[in-house]
Parts: sequence; C-alpha cells; structure tokens
Amino acid sequence: MDDASFRRLVASYEHDSRDDPQRFAKLTAAMAAFGYAAILLTLAASAWGLWWGVRQLLHGRVQGWKIMLVIGCASLLFSLRALWMRPQAPQGLPVTEQEAPRLFELIEKVRRKTGAPRPDRVLIDGELNAAVWQQPRLGLLGWHRNHLILGLPLMMGLSTRQLGAVIAHEFGHLHSAHGKLGQWIYRTRRSWYLLALARERASLGGNVADLVLAFFFRHFFPRFNARAFVLSRQQEFEADRTAHRVVGAQPAAEGLQAIEVQARYLQEEFWPAVWRRAASTPSPANERPYRVLFDAMPASLSHAKAPSWLAESLKRLSDVDDTHPSLRDRLAFAEIKPGLPKAPEMSAAQALLGSALKDWIKRLDAHWREEIGRDWSERHRFANAQRHLIGELEKESATGPIDPDDHLLWGRAARLLDGDAAGEAVLRRR
Repeated sequence: MDDASFRRLVASYEHDSRDDPQRFAKLTAAMAAFGYAAILLTLAASAWGLWWGVRQLLHGRVQGWKIMLVIGCASLLFSLRALWMRPQAPQGLPVTEQEAPRLFELIEKVRRKTGAPRPDRVLIDGELNAAVWQQPRLGLLGWHRNHLILGLPLMMGLSTRQLGAVIAHEFGHLHSAHGKLGQWIYRTRRSWYLLALARERASLGGNVADLVLAFFFRHFFPRFNARAFVLSRQQEFEADRTAHRVVGAQPAAEGLQAIEVQARYLQEEFWPAVWRRAASTPSPANERPYRVLFDAMPASLSHAKAPSWLAESLKRLSDVDDTHPSLRDRLAFAEIKPGLPKAPEMSAAQALLGSALKDWIKRLDAHWREEIGRDWSERHRFANAQRHLIGELEKESATGPIDPDDHLLWGRAARLLDGDAAGEAVLRRR
C-alpha cells in the first residue's frame, strides 16, 4: 500500500474512531486476534508440511513437488521466526531507590494516582525523552517487565511538576485495561513489522512461503496497521488526560513546549558544536557534554531562537509518520494557550537526584565517551581530509578562478568544519 492510500485509510478510520471509540478498539483487537490465529495456523500447517515432506524424501519418494513443499515450508518457518525474535534490552543505566530516594518518591506518588503497575526497573539515559519499555519474558505469551526510562537532559530541563506530568503520561498508557489493550496492539503491530522485514531480507521469490506472506501483507496488515495507528494516537490523548488529572494541565503543557524548544536546541546548536570539536581533537577524552548541559538545558528556553523554534513547532501538523499528536493539538486538548515557558528555578535533576547528580553527570559523560569513541575518531580523520581539501583549493584560488563544483566542495568542507557561517562566507567569495 502506498503512502497516499495509507493516509486515506487513516483518515477514514479516524472518523470511525470518533463515532464509536469502544467499538473501534474492540474491532481492532479482534483483527489482531484473527491475524495471530492465522499466523499460528500457518505456522502449524508449515511445520506439518515440512515434517511430512522430509519423511517422504527420507523414504525415497523423491518428487519435484515434494522438494518444493519442503523448501517452501522451511522458508515460511524461517520467516515466521521473526515473531519470536528476542526483544532488544532497554538502554540506560539503572538507578536504585537508595541512590535517588526523592526520584522514587515522585515515581511512586504518580504511580499510585494513575493506578499503573510498579516499574521493575528505573533507568537513566542521555536522551531528552522518557518512556515505559515493556520487555516480554515469554515472547508472545507476555509476562512483561516494565522499565521506566528517564533522560537526564529531560530532568535537567524540566521542573519537578513538569517531569511528574511526563511520568504520569507514560504510566497513563499502562494504568487500565484500555491501556493494556493499546500496549498489546502496539506490540502486535511491532511484531508484524519485524515479520515484514524478515520477509524482505529472505527474498523468498515466488514460492509457497512468499505467496502466503504476500497475501497477509498486501490485504490484511495495511488495514490493521492503519487501525492500530489511529488507536495509538487516541491513547496518546488518553495518556495526556491522565497527566492533566494527576499533575495538572498547565505544567503538562509547559513541559511539552519546553521539550520542543530544548529538542531543537540540542539538535541545531549543542550537539553540532560538540561534534565540530572532533575536527581539531583526535579523542573525546576531555569532552564533558552532560556537565555543560546542566546549565545549558534551562538556559535554552531563553535562547534567541527559542520563540521561533516554538512557533515552528506549533505550525507542524499531525502526520502519519508519528502516532503522537502535534503540539498544537495536544495544547488544544489541554485547553492551554501556547506560550514559551520560563526556565525552572530548580530543575527536576537537582531536586530529585540531589548530591548524586554530579555522579550521574560523570557516569553519563563516561558512557557517552565510550559509546562515541570510534565515531569521533572517524569524524577527526574525515575533518583532516576536508582540511587538506580546503588547503588545496585555497592554493588553487590564489592563482585564478576555480571550477564552480570545486567552489561548492570548498563551501561544504568549510561548513562541516566551522559551521554554517563559514560555509556561507566561502560561497560568497569570487
């Protein structure tokens, strides 16, 4: 199904969902159950076909169609194995209640108000994000471990109440049977997506396995995927409703707007500046990005570009690329007018981690250096090559005009090494 058809299908299902949300959710769940039943039946049939075909071949009854049956059933079993792939472990460093008692007090307070299950582990990572990661112990049979992941930059940039609203939103996805249904449908959608990737990698051609899976992915999965997308977006609003009830609509809305601005700051200002230093430094040994972010995250809300970043975020419409509603839609749902929030007097990181914050900054800085060491070295070697190119072109330009394509390469190299202004200055040269 192409992108335009998928968009039309989503728009149609959104109307159905608004007319009767409960019926829509039940039909989507029924589709998921039917799909699993069909897959399990196909799996059983292919296993029986493989067993029968191999027995026939071992007894000397070698015929072309039996060989094709064995190959087709084996291919199908290999493809369906994607449903039982070992789930990826969540990323982050575990934090205990002994290390951060105030953080756990907040988590428990929010958890009780939402009625969500207690997280099995709390992790801190280096992202501007928060998430509840459900890891099934028994694959399709469930029995999930719940991991609450909190980004240290997020905690540095928000107040305690704003962070509480973010946590309440995440717990809102888990607190009821409706939340459990949504999580199950989300995991089903993810499993079938992995199955689609396995089918593409297997390059099955035109055998039995491809015919079975092609029917599933051509006629059934696109419709289920569109329904699951609409249901997921619906449940984002339900999770927002939980955050409004537990913490309040105002701090929840302020947190959403702060995150939008801070994400743009990190993407366009902070991390590009860090990585530009790889041009002159062969190793990131002296880099301490999270120490710098301690002051930079709150200050980003008063950055000169902050108003334009927020304005651009408010212009962005909800799209099928993301189940999350647009910022404007979420603020309208909260009945809060847009406005650039002020930096908190004390960040959630300071209030909830206390004296352990310095240690967490050191741990994440060390973890970051370990993770990006190879990429940093490659960036440094690439920068040396670009610097050499600039030197050659400067010599050539001293003797006369250079080729326009070389001029563009020069500007690109200057931009990569020293930023947009340097690249623009080169391109303006004649």
